[in-house]
Amino acid sequence: MFLVLLSSSVTTFIISGLFYYYSNNHYKKSIQEYIDIKYKKWLNLNYMMSTKYKSPIVVKIMSIYMIFKFFYLYLIQYLTNSVVKVDKNIYEVNYIINGKFYKMIVKPERGPSSFEQILNDRDENIIEEVMSYYGPHYNNQVKLKPTFFNTTKLRFICLDESEIVFNENEKIIL
Repeated sequence: MFLVLLSSSVTTFIISGLFYYYSNNHYKKSIQEYIDIKYKKWLNLNYMMSTKYKSPIVVKIMSIYMIFKFFYLYLIQYLTNSVVKVDKNIYEVNYIINGKFYKMIVKPERGPSSFEQILNDRDENIIEEVMSYYGPHYNNQVKLKPTFFNTTKLRFICLDESEIVFNENEKIIL
């Protein structure tokens, strides 16, 4: 019963978001064409999620989670004006530390990460936590150690099944 209520409220939220976006969109497409395009994108997202998760319910839940995460991050960026698109696939990131204003140019790469998993000493996958410090080109200026992530060892498992291990006091250089 809970899933039915969750599903109907999420569906209502998504459809209302689509209509809101369409009303502010400058394109002169019909509503049906717009919904068809978004539905195809939804199916593509579900297909991509099905490569990682096998249960259809989990696939849909994770797809919805990704959509909410996208809108949440988009809202934060919009409200703080911290990320500004400069050119095609080039962004300016603005931030303030100790009263000093900094800007950084970022050109994110498309495609999957080079790493499939990053496992700590308890064999928990912490790839999102670790990779958020290394950016799109894996070039963190401050070389971190596994102790920064409260672990004694980090194992980076690459897509080609090779493995890179960093012990407690080794600097992580990718």
